[in-house]
Amino acid sequence: MVTARAAEGWMALNIEPHDLPGDQPAAFYSGKVPNYWAIGQDDKDQSYFVRMYLSAYRAADFLADQPDWDGKTLVVMGTSMGGQQTIATAGLHPKITAMMACVPSSCDLTGPEHGRAAGFPDWARSAQQKSNSKIWIRASISIP
Repeated sequence: MVTARAAEGWMALNIEPHDLPGDQPAAFYSGKVPNYWAIGQDDKDQSYFVRMYLSAYRAADFLADQPDWDGKTLVVMGTSMGGQQTIATAGLHPKITAMMACVPSSCDLTGPEHGRAAGFPDWARSAQQKSNSKIWIRASISIP
């Protein structure tokens, strides 16, 4: 998608969540980052996602520092895990002006508390199974 945007004249940058090239055959990725969602799941400072979010933040910094940036419009977009990164980056970076998060992962994490499935990576179920209060926070409101 990023090359199509660039062809339209956008200043565009593609961020890969796992620090791996995105143009290899499926066999290349097999076993490269197994169970990444569980890495540091009970320690916010060791979470696999910290590096991912910081990388996306720095990518926004990089784009905003380019001389051809208009200084007004900085959009982040992504699907699935890219949608998760989009939400995190838009929430953290002060220069982001718009976001498009398509089917983002890591949403409705306490869904099981309300009779719904949790979004990937379903940290809530893992935390419940481990009875780990560091990562399981019971929702304080009930959503019908």
